[in-house]
Amino acid sequence: MGFKPLKLLAFLLGGLSAVMGAGALYLYATFDGARLAAELTQSLRQQTQRTVRLDGPVALSLFPRLSLRLPATTVSDPRSDGAFLAFERAELRVGLWPLLSRRVAIEAVELQGPQLTLRRRRDGAVNTDDLAALLQGQEGDTALPLTADVHRLVVHDGRVDWLDEAGGRRLGVTGLTLETDDLASQSVGRLSLTGHLRGDSPNVEVDLRVASDYRLDAVGGRHALRHLSLSAVGVLAGRGDLEARASLDELAWVTGGELVVKGAAGDLRARAAEGAPVLHLATPDLRLTANGPVAATVDADARWGSEAEGGRLTARLSDLQARAAGISVTADLRAGDDRLNLQGRGAGDWRAAESLAQLRGVVLEGTWTRRGGASSPVRAGADLQVDTARGSAGGTVDLRIDGSRINGTWALSRFAPWAGRFELEADRLDADRLFAATGDRWDLSGLHGFDVDGQLRIGSLRAAGLQFERVRLPLSLHGGRLVSRGHAAGLYGGAVAGNFTLVADGNKAFYTGQINGVSVEPLLRDATGREALSGTLNAFVDVATAAGRRSALAGALAGKGRFVLGHGAVRGIDPFAALREWQAAIAARRGARRTFRDAEQAGLTEWSGSFGIERGVVSSADLQARSAQWRASGHGVLDLAAGRIDVQQRLTVLALPPGAEGIALASLRGATLPVRVTGPLGRAEWLLEPSSGVQSAPPGGPGAGRGPADGGRR
Repeated sequence: MGFKPLKLLAFLLGGLSAVMGAGALYLYATFDGARLAAELTQSLRQQTQRTVRLDGPVALSLFPRLSLRLPATTVSDPRSDGAFLAFERAELRVGLWPLLSRRVAIEAVELQGPQLTLRRRRDGAVNTDDLAALLQGQEGDTALPLTADVHRLVVHDGRVDWLDEAGGRRLGVTGLTLETDDLASQSVGRLSLTGHLRGDSPNVEVDLRVASDYRLDAVGGRHALRHLSLSAVGVLAGRGDLEARASLDELAWVTGGELVVKGAAGDLRARAAEGAPVLHLATPDLRLTANGPVAATVDADARWGSEAEGGRLTARLSDLQARAAGISVTADLRAGDDRLNLQGRGAGDWRAAESLAQLRGVVLEGTWTRRGGASSPVRAGADLQVDTARGSAGGTVDLRIDGSRINGTWALSRFAPWAGRFELEADRLDADRLFAATGDRWDLSGLHGFDVDGQLRIGSLRAAGLQFERVRLPLSLHGGRLVSRGHAAGLYGGAVAGNFTLVADGNKAFYTGQINGVSVEPLLRDATGREALSGTLNAFVDVATAAGRRSALAGALAGKGRFVLGHGAVRGIDPFAALREWQAAIAARRGARRTFRDAEQAGLTEWSGSFGIERGVVSSADLQARSAQWRASGHGVLDLAAGRIDVQQRLTVLALPPGAEGIALASLRGATLPVRVTGPLGRAEWLLEPSSGVQSAPPGGPGAGRGPADGGRR
């Protein structure tokens, strides 16, 4: 008796299996794939005005599972021939009983080579709006003959494109693979996704991997992703070989409601370069509401470089309430023996309707510690506005550092690559102190990735040891080339004006400039620490150089120029004192030497010449100098890297000093002497070289004619 219920259950199950098997065989025998395809095509056209094209009939398979197999298929956009969805083939696992009543209940989907094109038109409408309304459950005679309670979705080699005609942006995923567990209206499962993401504005091209658990609850209207991990490797925001990783404990949303993020963290770093920047973002609890984001804290931490050369910048948004938040910032920047520590606070707000974010009243204060332990206070103030819809930003800056104040405005029209304008003004600036931490490096690679134009005005500038006044410096940075056309500045009682170009590729520099009325004595004193010359300088130069170290720039210099030095003096020798010492040597046609003497100088009415430069060596073949008592002509070279000069000239005595000194030198009146100036720049010695010959005064007195050696060259 006890076995009768079990026997009854077995009988019922067996009967049910027989019925189902018979139904399946009947369905297989009577299945009309062409008719089903026609019904689906007609229903979809009536509901959505879309055209469906199938390259063959719909096939029914009983083994290894009951499924519909669709051939290559294309679905158009509404009232358009443009493709919305296409795939090479698809297999839909279906339920038996709905199929017997000519309705398709989809339990699982497997797609090969699907291509989905999502499009937002200029009026804001999306080409899926009609399908969204349809899938919300329209009823009636024209409803589609299918239902979906998908327990598994598998995609192989798919492609999804997002075309934003309103914003002019394009985003797409190729090589897409997707696999999920149960996708029923109330289900728990896990999904994995891989693909290659490509986009513009900004430029993105990365390999993408996503894995996550999920919970779906269509009845309660609440869905969630849990333990999500994401990685993206490639080009992000126009910069290559970057890696982004993100994780979160939970991402939950309610249909028609807010988005809740818990335990979110992410990192962005360059993979190849050691010491490259790393950006870390984290928030324990973030809600994205209709009015904007809400969070207790959002933290950002950026690090780059090494302990000797690098830095760290941290920022925190606190009490983020949809449209406003407090901001705190700390910075620790290191370069060689220099270190900059800053702390600051400010306020921010966000206007979602206008896609505008603002930072107001940001103030940073701290210290700048330099080599030897000397420190000075630093204070920076800033206001910032970011327009996320347009991808633009702008603001003001007021920086006080090392006794200098820099203030002005800036604007970015594009973030990747950086593009914008600036107008900055400084009362005074010591560039030598500010950039001393860079040491001997001459690396212009940092000029890449910017499209920037602007102007810098400086009241007083110290650079390369020189003091400039009233500096006007227009700058244009594009394609790794920093160009300044028409810059001008006051320089030691005169002016300098010209153009320069710095090129990242090859660390190249070009300069063309004009110097007018510059007092050369203080210029040399500040540049070299010596006052080898005095007078007023006018010059033109057109030069170029390229090197990897600052100390090698002079040795690589090439170009040309000309100069005129007027109403000055050459330090280190008194010509007539030298002639008194050399009188016996001149008569005997012997050589003589005279070292540099600080207390002596030779007055000049004018010294001029043109020159060429090759590998850091300046050479001139037409040097001319004169005063009221003598003139000289010749040729020579100046080795800029070695700091040595070698000039050979013919010195002609035009007039003698009065008194006994002149009487003693009477025999040299009108004579032309071969004199060589050689040695360290600013401390050269003078040599009498009789091998070149000594010419007496020509007939008719001094100045009546030129000897054959006058103006000659060796």
